[in-house]
Amino acid sequence: MKKLYFDVAASESGALTILQDFISRAEKDKLNSHIFVVSTKNMNSHRNVEIISFPWVKKNKFLRLYFEIFIAPKLVKKLSPDEIISLQNIPVPRVSQKQYIYLHNYLPFTNYKFNILSEFNL
Repeated sequence: MKKLYFDVAASESGALTILQDFISRAEKDKLNSHIFVVSTKNMNSHRNVEIISFPWVKKNKFLRLYFEIFIAPKLVKKLSPDEIISLQNIPVPRVSQKQYIYLHNYLPFTNYKFNILSEFNL
């Protein structure tokens, strides 16, 4: 099975740590092939893990939007994975493959009501 991961948003902090954790797990999975689409330059491919880097995505929001709307669906078509895992809170548009979305921030989907002034840490 071929799995395609999108995480061009991760470049530092917690998002980068989550990306690195997913890559570590993928390296241990010898049955499947894993392709990671990232924006960081310093990541290397391994036996069953291929890294495709698009550093220009981080230059501005327009380029990021262009990548998400036009380039990502073309990559999916070209690579034809069995499933897509988006690590950046949004799905890849206009593709037929099964998609999973990793939500970094699930607060908008909870029933909990909070006040930003009294609960600033949320």
